[in-house]
Amino acid sequence: MEKSITEILEGRHVPVDHILNQQSMDGFETLPVTKRNVCYICNSVIFDEEGRVLLVQEAKPSCYGQWYLPAGRLEPGETIIDGAKREVKEEAGLECDLTTLLCVELNGTWMRFTFIGVVTGGSLKTLDEKDKESLQAQFFQLTELPKSIRPTKMRDDSKSSTSQCVLRCDDILKLIFMGQKYLEKKSHKECLPVIYPHKYILYRYVIIDKSSTSSMHILATKKGEKLCFPTVIRDIRRSVPTLASIASILNAAFSMSPAQCLFQVCGVLSIEHRGTGEAEDGICITYLINMDLGEEKPLPEVTAAAEYSWHAVASTDLKTRLIEGCQRKNVVPII
Repeated sequence: MEKSITEILEGRHVPVDHILNQQSMDGFETLPVTKRNVCYICNSVIFDEEGRVLLVQEAKPSCYGQWYLPAGRLEPGETIIDGAKREVKEEAGLECDLTTLLCVELNGTWMRFTFIGVVTGGSLKTLDEKDKESLQAQFFQLTELPKSIRPTKMRDDSKSSTSQCVLRCDDILKLIFMGQKYLEKKSHKECLPVIYPHKYILYRYVIIDKSSTSSMHILATKKGEKLCFPTVIRDIRRSVPTLASIASILNAAFSMSPAQCLFQVCGVLSIEHRGTGEAEDGICITYLINMDLGEEKPLPEVTAAAEYSWHAVASTDLKTRLIEGCQRKNVVPII
């Protein structure tokens, strides 16, 4: 297990050896297919050398003339990285490299992945180049951004100027300022999705408990003699929330009631996805979960009938890296 966690932290693919609800998978909806029954959204926060942020002006009738980050839905057969780059090229006219995931957002019907990127080529789209993707693109000083959304819609291109930055939605403000903070402080390690296909939407949990100043344990599920990370499959029809699935695991392992299931979702350790547009459009999200909330308590005892056990972490370096993860220093934030 320690080798697997190290590989995850180093951005390598780690096989999913055991799915907890494997026996009931026949009852799940058909496999996830991009833009058919699953929606992956990718957007990018890109700053220039002056610290200005890249925004694009919308061409869609519902938000015509308003500004937003380069963003859009992943197309069938794309990787998340390729989709984010494509949106920047189509909407802003720029080539870019992506340096890290900034954050991951999960909703019942979609997942959104926001990247930090840098411009490598191309030229800003102008009004003369407007198309169905966008009207134009510009860099804005952060002081030019409104503190909240203003509902005015501009229908006349002649009024489209940098002095009238009307946002399509103010949800991007938190992403922009999160991006600024990341570049200033490198608040988490650089992390990009691992290119690897999955059949289902999987949530894999690295659940740790630091029961004393010198020891740390990882909760494992058993497949024969092999120890595996607790992993669940998301039923597309039901979309079980992450917190509920973790609580269910803790209940099975320790017979804990919901009120006793105290834990902290520290962030995302890795994303594995390739995307084929056919039968392998699933994704594996690996979370770091901390059961040590600063309380003096013994290590929770695994229920005798449960197929779980604690694995004591031997590597001092790995302990340090996981403690840093609990402090949000080497995990991707989740919203």
